[in-house]
Amino acid sequence: HHFAAQAESSIQLIQSSQSADANVIGAILPLTGKNASIGQHALNALRMGLGLNKPDARLRLAIYDTQSQPEMASAGVDKLVRDDKAIALIGGLSSKEAVAIAQRAETIGIPFMGLSQKSGLTQIGDYIFRNSLTAEMQVDQMVQFAFEKLSAKRFAILYPNDTYGVEFSNIFWDHVLARGGQITAAQTYDPKENDFTTTIQKLIGTYYVDARADEYKARIEEIKKAREEKEEKNKKKNKQVKNKNLREHEAEEAILKPIIDFDVLFLSDSGKTLGQVIAFMKANDVSKLTYLGTNIWNTPDLVKRTAAHQENVYFVDAIDPNDSSIRQSAFFKDYVSEYNEEPTLIEMQAYESAKIMKDQITSGGSSRELLANKLRSMGRSSGVTGELRMSNLREIERPIHIMSIDRSLIKTVQ
Repeated sequence: HHFAAQAESSIQLIQSSQSADANVIGAILPLTGKNASIGQHALNALRMGLGLNKPDARLRLAIYDTQSQPEMASAGVDKLVRDDKAIALIGGLSSKEAVAIAQRAETIGIPFMGLSQKSGLTQIGDYIFRNSLTAEMQVDQMVQFAFEKLSAKRFAILYPNDTYGVEFSNIFWDHVLARGGQITAAQTYDPKENDFTTTIQKLIGTYYVDARADEYKARIEEIKKAREEKEEKNKKKNKQVKNKNLREHEAEEAILKPIIDFDVLFLSDSGKTLGQVIAFMKANDVSKLTYLGTNIWNTPDLVKRTAAHQENVYFVDAIDPNDSSIRQSAFFKDYVSEYNEEPTLIEMQAYESAKIMKDQITSGGSSRELLANKLRSMGRSSGVTGELRMSNLREIERPIHIMSIDRSLIKTVQ
Protein backbone atom coordinates (compact mmCIF):
# COMPACT_ATOMS: atom_id res chain seq x y z
CA HIS A 1 0.00 0.00 0.00
CA HIS A 2 1.24 3.51 -0.72
CA PHE A 3 0.88 4.35 2.99
CA ALA A 4 3.03 1.37 4.04
CA ALA A 5 6.33 3.26 4.28
CA GLN A 6 4.72 6.08 6.24
CA ALA A 7 3.05 3.61 8.61
CA GLU A 8 6.32 1.71 9.14
CA SER A 9 8.12 4.95 9.96
CA SER A 10 5.42 5.92 12.46
CA ILE A 11 5.60 2.49 14.13
CA GLN A 12 9.37 2.76 14.45
CA LEU A 13 9.04 6.21 15.98
CA ILE A 14 6.44 5.01 18.49
CA GLN A 15 8.60 2.05 19.47
CA SER A 16 11.70 4.23 19.76
CA SER A 17 9.90 6.75 21.91
CA GLN A 18 9.32 4.07 24.57
CA SER A 19 13.02 3.86 25.34
CA ALA A 20 15.74 6.46 25.72
CA ASP A 21 19.50 6.53 26.19
CA ALA A 22 20.19 8.67 29.27
CA ASN A 23 23.64 9.46 27.90
CA VAL A 24 22.38 11.13 24.71
CA ILE A 25 21.21 14.73 24.42
CA GLY A 26 19.85 15.91 21.06
CA ALA A 27 20.71 19.32 19.60
CA ILE A 28 18.52 20.81 16.86
CA LEU A 29 20.28 23.87 15.46
CA PRO A 30 20.85 25.74 12.18
CA LEU A 31 24.45 24.80 11.33
CA THR A 32 24.28 25.70 7.65
CA GLY A 33 22.34 28.41 5.84
CA LYS A 34 21.73 32.01 6.87
CA ASN A 35 21.70 31.32 10.62
CA ALA A 36 24.70 29.01 10.66
CA SER A 37 26.95 31.34 12.65
CA ILE A 38 24.63 31.69 15.64
CA GLY A 39 23.84 27.97 15.47
CA GLN A 40 27.51 27.04 15.57
CA HIS A 41 28.16 29.33 18.52
CA ALA A 42 25.28 27.74 20.43
CA LEU A 43 26.62 24.27 19.59
CA ASN A 44 30.04 25.19 20.97
CA ALA A 45 28.43 26.25 24.24
CA LEU A 46 26.30 23.08 24.41
CA ARG A 47 29.43 20.95 24.15
CA MET A 48 30.99 22.85 27.02
CA GLY A 49 27.86 22.55 29.15
CA LEU A 50 27.82 18.77 28.73
CA GLY A 51 31.51 18.59 29.52
CA LEU A 52 32.38 17.06 26.16
CA ASN A 53 35.67 18.94 26.12
CA LYS A 54 36.85 16.92 29.12
CA PRO A 55 38.40 13.44 28.96
CA ASP A 56 35.94 11.88 31.44
CA ALA A 57 32.80 12.92 29.54
CA ARG A 58 30.13 10.22 29.55
CA LEU A 59 27.37 12.06 27.72
CA ARG A 60 27.01 12.25 23.95
CA LEU A 61 25.57 15.05 21.84
CA ALA A 62 23.52 13.92 18.84
CA ILE A 63 23.29 16.79 16.35
CA TYR A 64 20.66 17.66 13.74
CA ASP A 65 21.16 20.53 11.31
CA THR A 66 17.95 22.36 10.32
CA GLN A 67 19.88 24.14 7.53
CA SER A 68 18.15 27.34 8.71
CA GLN A 69 14.86 25.97 7.35
CA PRO A 70 12.14 25.84 10.04
CA GLU A 71 10.17 23.19 8.16
CA MET A 72 13.03 20.73 8.77
CA ALA A 73 13.04 21.19 12.54
CA SER A 74 10.18 18.78 13.23
CA ALA A 75 11.95 16.02 11.25
CA GLY A 76 14.93 16.55 13.51
CA VAL A 77 12.88 15.50 16.53
CA ASP A 78 11.89 12.24 14.82
CA LYS A 79 15.46 11.50 13.77
CA LEU A 80 16.97 12.11 17.21
CA VAL A 81 14.27 10.06 18.95
CA ARG A 82 14.21 7.17 16.48
CA ASP A 83 17.89 6.80 15.57
CA ASP A 84 19.73 8.26 18.56
CA LYS A 85 17.19 7.58 21.33
CA ALA A 86 17.92 11.02 22.82
CA ILE A 87 16.58 11.53 26.33
CA ALA A 88 16.09 15.28 25.80
CA LEU A 89 16.42 18.02 23.18
CA ILE A 90 17.95 21.49 23.20
CA GLY A 91 17.74 24.11 20.43
CA GLY A 92 15.14 26.02 18.48
CA LEU A 93 16.89 29.37 18.14
CA SER A 94 14.35 30.95 15.79
CA SER A 95 10.66 31.30 16.62
CA LYS A 96 9.43 29.02 13.85
CA GLU A 97 11.97 26.30 14.56
CA ALA A 98 11.23 26.41 18.29
CA VAL A 99 7.48 26.03 17.76
CA ALA A 100 7.91 23.14 15.30
CA ILE A 101 10.27 21.31 17.66
CA ALA A 102 8.08 21.95 20.71
CA GLN A 103 4.91 20.67 19.05
CA ARG A 104 6.59 17.45 17.92
CA ALA A 105 8.45 16.95 21.21
CA GLU A 106 5.24 17.33 23.22
CA THR A 107 3.48 14.78 21.01
CA ILE A 108 6.25 12.24 21.53
CA GLY A 109 6.85 13.11 25.18
CA ILE A 110 10.49 14.15 25.16
CA PRO A 111 11.76 17.12 27.24
CA PHE A 112 12.74 20.07 25.06
CA MET A 113 14.69 23.13 26.25
CA GLY A 114 14.02 25.95 23.79
CA LEU A 115 16.38 28.88 23.29
CA SER A 116 13.95 31.13 21.40
CA GLN A 117 12.17 34.27 22.66
CA LYS A 118 8.92 33.20 20.99
CA SER A 119 5.94 34.16 23.15
CA GLY A 120 3.90 31.32 24.59
CA LEU A 121 6.39 28.58 23.70
CA THR A 122 6.08 26.66 26.97
CA GLN A 123 2.30 26.77 26.74
CA ILE A 124 2.53 24.10 24.04
CA GLY A 125 2.84 21.40 26.70
CA ASP A 126 4.30 20.03 29.93
CA TYR A 127 7.46 18.68 28.26
CA ILE A 128 8.44 22.11 26.93
CA PHE A 129 10.96 24.25 28.84
CA ARG A 130 12.80 27.40 27.91
CA ASN A 131 15.99 29.27 28.73
CA SER A 132 15.80 32.66 27.02
CA LEU A 133 15.46 36.33 27.92
CA THR A 134 11.94 36.61 26.55
CA ALA A 135 10.02 39.66 25.45
CA GLU A 136 7.61 39.10 28.35
CA MET A 137 10.44 39.17 30.91
CA GLN A 138 12.02 42.29 29.46
CA VAL A 139 8.81 44.26 29.08
CA ASP A 140 7.57 43.35 32.55
CA GLN A 141 10.76 44.72 34.09
CA MET A 142 10.84 47.84 31.93
CA VAL A 143 7.19 48.81 32.45
CA GLN A 144 7.52 48.31 36.20
CA PHE A 145 10.57 50.60 36.19
CA ALA A 146 8.76 53.22 34.09
CA PHE A 147 5.80 53.35 36.47
CA GLU A 148 7.68 53.15 39.77
CA LYS A 149 10.91 55.04 39.07
CA LEU A 150 10.03 57.37 36.18
CA SER A 151 6.44 58.05 37.34
CA ALA A 152 5.28 57.48 33.75
CA LYS A 153 1.57 57.12 33.07
CA ARG A 154 1.32 57.95 29.35
CA PHE A 155 3.30 56.00 26.78
CA ALA A 156 4.12 56.16 23.08
CA ILE A 157 5.24 53.15 21.01
CA LEU A 158 7.36 53.26 17.87
CA TYR A 159 8.11 49.90 16.24
CA PRO A 160 9.20 48.27 12.97
CA ASN A 161 6.63 46.16 11.14
CA ASP A 162 8.51 42.90 11.63
CA THR A 163 8.20 39.91 13.97
CA TYR A 164 10.43 41.37 16.68
CA GLY A 165 8.91 44.84 16.63
CA VAL A 166 5.28 43.72 16.57
CA GLU A 167 5.73 41.14 19.33
CA PHE A 168 7.47 43.52 21.72
CA SER A 169 5.08 46.39 21.03
CA ASN A 170 2.00 44.23 21.61
CA ILE A 171 3.36 42.89 24.90
CA PHE A 172 4.40 46.39 25.98
CA TRP A 173 0.91 47.73 25.19
CA ASP A 174 -0.71 44.96 27.26
CA HIS A 175 1.56 45.54 30.27
CA VAL A 176 0.95 49.30 30.24
CA LEU A 177 -2.81 48.84 30.19
CA ALA A 178 -2.62 46.16 32.89
CA ARG A 179 -0.97 48.70 35.20
CA GLY A 180 -3.57 51.36 34.46
CA GLY A 181 -1.44 53.40 32.06
CA GLN A 182 -2.35 54.87 28.67
CA ILE A 183 -0.95 54.41 25.18
CA THR A 184 -1.46 57.90 23.75
CA ALA A 185 0.52 57.44 20.52
CA ALA A 186 1.67 54.48 18.43
CA GLN A 187 3.30 54.35 15.03
CA THR A 188 4.84 51.59 12.91
CA TYR A 189 7.35 51.84 10.06
CA ASP A 190 9.10 49.74 7.43
CA PRO A 191 12.08 47.85 8.95
CA LYS A 192 14.24 49.13 6.08
CA GLU A 193 13.31 52.76 6.77
CA ASN A 194 16.10 55.33 7.05
CA ASP A 195 14.10 58.56 6.77
CA PHE A 196 11.86 58.85 9.83
CA THR A 197 10.46 62.30 9.01
CA THR A 198 6.94 61.17 8.12
CA THR A 199 6.82 58.49 10.82
CA ILE A 200 7.75 60.93 13.56
CA GLN A 201 5.48 63.68 12.27
CA LYS A 202 2.58 61.23 12.47
CA LEU A 203 3.62 60.26 16.00
CA ILE A 204 3.76 63.86 17.25
CA GLY A 205 0.70 65.16 15.40
CA THR A 206 2.28 67.48 12.83
CA TYR A 207 1.72 65.39 9.70
CA TYR A 208 -2.06 65.63 9.26
CA VAL A 209 -2.48 69.38 8.84
CA ASP A 210 -6.23 69.13 8.16
CA ALA A 211 -6.78 67.75 11.65
CA ARG A 212 -5.40 71.02 13.08
CA ALA A 213 -6.64 73.35 10.33
CA ASP A 214 -7.63 76.31 12.53
CA GLU A 215 -4.37 76.21 14.44
CA TYR A 216 -2.46 75.84 11.19
CA LYS A 217 -4.11 78.89 9.59
CA ALA A 218 -3.58 80.96 12.72
CA ARG A 219 0.08 80.03 12.84
CA ILE A 220 0.52 80.87 9.14
CA GLU A 221 -0.86 84.33 9.79
CA GLU A 222 1.38 84.78 12.81
CA ILE A 223 4.49 83.83 10.86
CA LYS A 224 3.56 85.99 7.87
CA LYS A 225 2.94 88.95 10.13
CA ALA A 226 6.24 88.38 11.94
CA ARG A 227 8.11 88.18 8.64
CA GLU A 228 6.46 91.29 7.29
CA GLU A 229 7.44 93.20 10.39
CA LYS A 230 11.00 91.91 10.09
CA GLU A 231 11.15 92.86 6.40
CA GLU A 232 9.93 96.34 7.20
CA LYS A 233 12.65 96.78 9.80
CA ASN A 234 15.26 95.45 7.35
CA LYS A 235 14.09 97.87 4.64
CA LYS A 236 14.57 100.73 6.99
CA LYS A 237 18.12 99.51 7.59
CA ASN A 238 18.59 99.14 3.80
CA LYS A 239 19.28 95.40 4.10
CA GLN A 240 18.41 92.85 1.46
CA VAL A 241 15.85 90.27 2.54
CA LYS A 242 16.20 86.69 1.36
CA ASN A 243 13.58 83.95 1.27
CA LYS A 244 10.64 86.33 1.52
CA ASN A 245 8.04 83.83 0.43
CA LEU A 246 6.77 81.21 2.83
CA ARG A 247 6.71 77.99 0.87
CA GLU A 248 3.86 75.64 1.55
CA HIS A 249 5.97 72.55 2.31
CA GLU A 250 8.06 74.56 4.78
CA ALA A 251 4.91 75.55 6.57
CA GLU A 252 3.73 71.96 6.80
CA GLU A 253 7.05 70.87 8.26
CA ALA A 254 7.63 73.63 10.79
CA ILE A 255 4.42 75.56 11.47
CA LEU A 256 2.58 73.18 13.78
CA LYS A 257 4.15 72.57 17.15
CA PRO A 258 4.63 68.91 18.16
CA ILE A 259 2.08 67.37 20.52
CA ILE A 260 3.98 65.37 23.15
CA ASP A 261 1.15 63.82 25.13
CA PHE A 262 3.32 60.98 26.47
CA ASP A 263 5.92 60.67 29.22
CA VAL A 264 8.16 58.09 27.57
CA LEU A 265 8.67 56.50 24.14
CA PHE A 266 9.22 52.74 23.76
CA LEU A 267 11.23 51.75 20.67
CA SER A 268 11.48 48.02 19.90
CA ASP A 269 14.40 48.28 17.50
CA SER A 270 18.19 48.47 17.47
CA GLY A 271 20.48 51.08 18.99
CA LYS A 272 21.27 52.27 15.47
CA THR A 273 17.60 53.04 14.88
CA LEU A 274 17.40 54.76 18.25
CA GLY A 275 20.15 57.16 17.17
CA GLN A 276 18.27 57.92 13.96
CA VAL A 277 14.96 58.44 15.76
CA ILE A 278 16.53 60.84 18.28
CA ALA A 279 18.07 62.88 15.44
CA PHE A 280 14.78 63.10 13.55
CA MET A 281 12.96 64.00 16.78
CA LYS A 282 15.37 66.89 17.26
CA ALA A 283 14.74 68.02 13.68
CA ASN A 284 11.04 68.13 14.52
CA ASP A 285 11.51 70.28 17.64
CA VAL A 286 11.30 67.39 20.12
CA SER A 287 14.08 67.23 22.69
CA LYS A 288 14.66 65.93 26.19
CA LEU A 289 12.55 62.84 25.69
CA THR A 290 12.84 59.58 27.65
CA TYR A 291 13.41 56.47 25.50
CA LEU A 292 12.85 52.86 26.59
CA GLY A 293 14.26 49.83 24.77
CA THR A 294 15.24 46.16 24.85
CA ASN A 295 18.46 44.22 25.38
CA ILE A 296 19.58 44.68 21.76
CA TRP A 297 20.56 48.23 22.75
CA ASN A 298 23.30 46.84 25.00
CA THR A 299 26.25 47.43 22.66
CA PRO A 300 29.26 49.78 22.85
CA ASP A 301 27.86 51.63 19.80
CA LEU A 302 24.89 52.88 21.83
CA VAL A 303 27.00 55.45 23.65
CA LYS A 304 28.39 56.81 20.37
CA ARG A 305 24.93 57.02 18.80
CA THR A 306 23.19 58.77 21.70
CA ALA A 307 25.75 60.59 23.84
CA ALA A 308 25.71 63.81 21.78
CA HIS A 309 21.94 64.16 22.22
CA GLN A 310 21.92 63.88 26.04
CA GLU A 311 18.55 62.15 26.08
CA ASN A 312 17.27 59.87 28.85
CA VAL A 313 17.83 56.32 27.58
CA TYR A 314 16.87 53.17 29.49
CA PHE A 315 16.92 49.52 28.42
CA VAL A 316 16.90 46.04 29.95
CA ASP A 317 19.36 43.18 29.78
CA ALA A 318 20.59 40.20 31.76
CA ILE A 319 24.24 41.09 31.14
CA ASP A 320 25.72 43.98 33.05
CA PRO A 321 28.84 45.04 31.09
CA ASN A 322 30.37 46.32 34.34
CA ASP A 323 29.85 43.05 36.26
CA SER A 324 33.30 41.49 36.56
CA SER A 325 31.89 38.26 38.03
CA ILE A 326 30.64 37.18 34.60
CA ARG A 327 34.10 37.54 33.08
CA GLN A 328 35.58 35.68 36.01
CA SER A 329 33.24 32.69 35.63
CA ALA A 330 34.74 29.37 34.57
CA PHE A 331 32.53 29.23 31.48
CA PHE A 332 33.54 32.71 30.27
CA LYS A 333 37.25 32.00 30.69
CA ASP A 334 37.03 28.55 29.10
CA TYR A 335 35.01 29.85 26.16
CA VAL A 336 37.44 32.68 25.45
CA SER A 337 40.37 30.27 25.76
CA GLU A 338 38.77 27.72 23.45
CA TYR A 339 37.27 29.97 20.76
CA ASN A 340 39.23 33.23 21.12
CA GLU A 341 36.08 35.37 21.44
CA GLU A 342 33.73 36.43 24.21
CA PRO A 343 30.41 34.58 24.57
CA THR A 344 27.11 36.42 24.17
CA LEU A 345 23.89 35.75 26.06
CA ILE A 346 22.94 33.08 23.49
CA GLU A 347 26.08 31.06 24.27
CA MET A 348 25.56 31.54 28.00
CA GLN A 349 21.98 30.26 27.78
CA ALA A 350 23.00 27.27 25.64
CA TYR A 351 25.76 26.38 28.12
CA GLU A 352 23.40 26.70 31.10
CA SER A 353 20.74 24.58 29.38
CA ALA A 354 23.18 21.77 28.66
CA LYS A 355 24.59 21.89 32.19
CA ILE A 356 21.09 21.79 33.68
CA MET A 357 20.23 18.73 31.58
CA LYS A 358 23.48 17.06 32.59
CA ASP A 359 22.93 17.76 36.30
CA GLN A 360 19.34 16.53 36.28
CA ILE A 361 20.24 13.34 34.41
CA THR A 362 23.12 12.66 36.80
CA SER A 363 20.84 13.12 39.80
CA GLY A 364 18.31 10.51 38.68
CA GLY A 365 16.59 11.70 35.51
CA SER A 366 17.21 8.41 33.74
CA SER A 367 14.04 8.44 31.61
CA ARG A 368 12.28 11.17 29.68
CA GLU A 369 9.42 11.30 32.17
CA LEU A 370 11.72 11.36 35.21
CA LEU A 371 13.88 14.03 33.58
CA ALA A 372 10.85 16.18 32.78
CA ASN A 373 9.64 15.88 36.38
CA LYS A 374 13.05 16.86 37.74
CA LEU A 375 13.20 19.88 35.43
CA ARG A 376 9.74 21.04 36.51
CA SER A 377 10.72 20.91 40.18
CA MET A 378 14.29 22.09 39.68
CA GLY A 379 13.96 25.25 41.75
CA ARG A 380 17.04 27.46 41.92
CA SER A 381 20.51 26.89 40.48
CA SER A 382 23.56 28.95 39.57
CA GLY A 383 23.98 30.43 36.08
CA VAL A 384 26.58 32.49 34.26
CA THR A 385 24.78 35.81 34.86
CA GLY A 386 23.42 34.99 38.32
CA GLU A 387 20.93 32.75 40.04
CA LEU A 388 18.51 30.81 37.82
CA ARG A 389 15.01 29.73 38.82
CA MET A 390 12.53 27.46 37.08
CA SER A 391 9.12 29.15 37.10
CA ASN A 392 5.73 27.46 37.24
CA LEU A 393 5.49 28.08 33.49
CA ARG A 394 8.72 26.06 32.97
CA GLU A 395 10.62 29.24 32.08
CA ILE A 396 14.14 29.69 33.44
CA GLU A 397 14.24 33.13 35.02
CA ARG A 398 17.39 35.13 35.78
CA PRO A 399 18.25 38.58 37.19
CA ILE A 400 17.36 41.37 34.75
CA HIS A 401 18.91 44.82 35.00
CA ILE A 402 17.78 48.29 33.96
CA MET A 403 20.60 50.07 32.12
CA SER A 404 21.17 53.69 31.21
CA ILE A 405 23.92 55.97 29.91
CA ASP A 406 25.81 58.12 32.38
CA ARG A 407 28.79 60.22 31.32
CA SER A 408 29.31 58.23 28.14
CA LEU A 409 29.19 54.90 29.98
CA ILE A 410 26.51 52.20 30.12
CA LYS A 411 25.61 51.75 33.77
CA THR A 412 23.12 49.72 35.78
CA VAL A 413 20.49 51.84 37.48
CA GLN A 414 18.42 49.02 38.96
